[in-house]
Amino acid sequence: MKKLVSLFSVLIVLVFVSFSCTKYKGNGTLILAIHPTINGSDIDIANTIYNESTQGVRFRMDHLEFYISAIKLIKKDNTVVSLTGADAVRLFYWKDIYAKTATYTIPAGEYKQISYTIGLDNTLNRTVPDDYNTNHPMGTNSGNYWIMNNSYIFSKLEGFVDTSNTPGAPLTYSYVYHIGDNGYTKDVSFNKSFTLKEKETVEIPFNMDVLKLWNGPTPINFKTELETHTTNKPDIANRLLNNYAAAITLE
Repeated sequence: MKKLVSLFSVLIVLVFVSFSCTKYKGNGTLILAIHPTINGSDIDIANTIYNESTQGVRFRMDHLEFYISAIKLIKKDNTVVSLTGADAVRLFYWKDIYAKTATYTIPAGEYKQISYTIGLDNTLNRTVPDDYNTNHPMGTNSGNYWIMNNSYIFSKLEGFVDTSNTPGAPLTYSYVYHIGDNGYTKDVSFNKSFTLKEKETVEIPFNMDVLKLWNGPTPINFKTELETHTTNKPDIANRLLNNYAAAITLE
């Protein structure tokens, strides 16, 4: 009888070990969703004038977009899942045809950390739109290639501002921040535990506090620093890049 109980116990252990090793077979779907907000509300591109009380301006946002690439996920057993190259590139664009989410197929499993790069690495930046189909995030329809600089534009932030902060006054000045050149990237990482089963979908929501693009850890003066095309004003480009990273947090 003892031998029978012992054999039964061994079988239970073997079944448990087998199940533990195989319960995360196959792939699932991961969705990254970034929700840009101003004063806690979803942004309304080109239709709403916002007050920025810290610097005392009124502004409208006409354009906000940026690339993410080089997704890296770390499982609880420290296995690393890397999604690199052009297939991993997504263009977050709060207007027209491009996505506000990024969808990836990844191995099922238990995860503890996620990271990605804002911008494109030097290898990707050496490619040109004609290397991709027209609707690819790096294709011709994105309109994000600087021929004169032989570089993609990694992010665009555009709109108009009233620096007098006078209710009803016209938004007299335009602001244009375009970042793009080798090295102008920023890696961001989040500790995030989630379990993904085969053929299931997990969405990870992020919030982007748009005002931190100006008032982040490396502030930009909304009244006097209204423009950068990267190489002409690299200091503003670098500060804005830091603020992009700080503006995005897990919901």
